[in-house]
Amino acid sequence: MTAAREAWDRELDERASPAPLLQTWGWGEVQSHAGWTVERVRLAGGAMASVQLRGLGRVREAYVPRGPVPASPDAIGALTDWHGGAGGRRGFRRGHERARVQACRFRATAAHSDLETVSA
Repeated sequence: MTAAREAWDRELDERASPAPLLQTWGWGEVQSHAGWTVERVRLAGGAMASVQLRGLGRVREAYVPRGPVPASPDAIGALTDWHGGAGGRRGFRRGHERARVQACRFRATAAHSDLETVSA
């Protein structure tokens, strides 16, 4: 286990008991083998989110299964801010070409809250 992986999972455990399996480092590794790009984000206010990204052409989807952690309105707001800021504008590498995010469908699914917004 790498230090980054251990730290991520330990910090998740500190924020939720039990920590959501779908937000762990290991689950992100599984998803990366299934074609997702995974970004692990530390949000304002101390929340964390493992953001899974995929897409074709100019359309990208960001999926946050069972996150952010903790799943509070403030944490979801911080995740939305991240998406609207650097997270939503960041280019993602596919092969040797650099793709710019033109549209991103953003879904945060937490135990008691769902948020879906579409931004261009």
